[in-house]
Amino acid sequence: MGDVEVFRSFKPAALAVAFCLVLAIFSCKHTDSSAPKDSGVSIICDYTGNSIRVGESLDLTVEVNDAQPSAYTCKWSVTKGSAKTTRSDLRSYTVTPRQAGKLEVMVEIAMVSNPSDVRSATRIINVRALTDSDTGKVDIASLLSESVMSSIAEALQAGGEWKSDKGYVTVDSNGVLTVSKEDDAEDEISNGTVTAQIWAVNGEGQEVEGSRIFVEIPKYVPVESVAIQYSDGNAVSPSGVSLIPGKEVSLEAVVSPEGASGKIVTWKLIKDGNVEPADVASVSADGRLKGLLLGGAAKLVAMAGWNKSFSSKSVPIRVEANKIFIPAPVEGQAGRTMTISTGSSQKIAFDVAESVSISDMKSDDDAIAETDVGSSCISVNGEGNDGKLVIVTLTLDYGAESATETIELIIGKEIKPQSIRASNMEVHLGRPVKPAFTYNP
Repeated sequence: MGDVEVFRSFKPAALAVAFCLVLAIFSCKHTDSSAPKDSGVSIICDYTGNSIRVGESLDLTVEVNDAQPSAYTCKWSVTKGSAKTTRSDLRSYTVTPRQAGKLEVMVEIAMVSNPSDVRSATRIINVRALTDSDTGKVDIASLLSESVMSSIAEALQAGGEWKSDKGYVTVDSNGVLTVSKEDDAEDEISNGTVTAQIWAVNGEGQEVEGSRIFVEIPKYVPVESVAIQYSDGNAVSPSGVSLIPGKEVSLEAVVSPEGASGKIVTWKLIKDGNVEPADVASVSADGRLKGLLLGGAAKLVAMAGWNKSFSSKSVPIRVEANKIFIPAPVEGQAGRTMTISTGSSQKIAFDVAESVSISDMKSDDDAIAETDVGSSCISVNGEGNDGKLVIVTLTLDYGAESATETIELIIGKEIKPQSIRASNMEVHLGRPVKPAFTYNP
């Protein structure tokens, strides 16, 4: 009787042990040992954020908790959209993305002692573009692959559009992303760098695969001051810039602080007297200032900044009328012709490039246009000579070469002023109009 009681009390425990043994055997027989395992494998990055910029290099290493590096082999794969690249037998891997978007990095390790023991880890890396701090723009085509851009184009043609999680970040029909220079944008990015997301959707509102881009907008730094100087670094006199018609000087604007947003400089001429600025001088986008034949006074303004935080600097300019600057001729050139309208009786002086001298001046009618080679001047008598044409020939010496300039003078205010061009010179005498004569040597 006692033996029976002992057996009865032992029976449940024995059954439990037997059940566990059977379950363990069954599990071993039906486990796929080649299936990837995430436990114990990590991808270590040398950055702390959740994204990197286009063109930045990111060093990745693998770490296995229960094994030394010599105990396993590695296989890396990086997937961007539908494109996938793989590298094998590397303990570390450096990624340098050339396009914005989302990268999926996966590493698989296989134990040397048991190749069927395969484990893996995956990490998602967002690659962000960087907008230009001066323009607030970036070209989308430079950030995405051709295949993705083609898919986006098809979606847009079918009624799709670009979306953004920031109201002041937009993409135009040419694929240019722009950060709007409005108060809400300026206020937000003044507090620090902002990362925005944009993506394209088709006509049904579905996101185009691979179109999502992370865009970094640098912290906004206001322009505090703008200074104007000559391009060789010399300062502009407080009295301003003096020119003669046809002469050109190169200026540059120095924007402070050095890291300011919106450093692109806009040049313009404003009125300073009775003469229109366009009659006094011209200025190019890169700060090349040229005097025109009518002459007079104006103000040159350099402006830089963003939205409500513009800064500007102006300097007075004066162009001495009734002078013409003649640049050095092109070597071997036979001659050039310039046509001008004098408008009335006046004295016209010629100034030449440093390497050039005027050795002779001849007029075909001294009664109307009298030449003086010593002072490099022509005295024009306009009284009673309206509409007449006088030809003056200048002989120019430069080095061992010589060349001629032919000046055609049309007398009289009723003759429309002519725009003239000789070599790199473009000057006007009288009110500028659409060029009636253009000379390209």
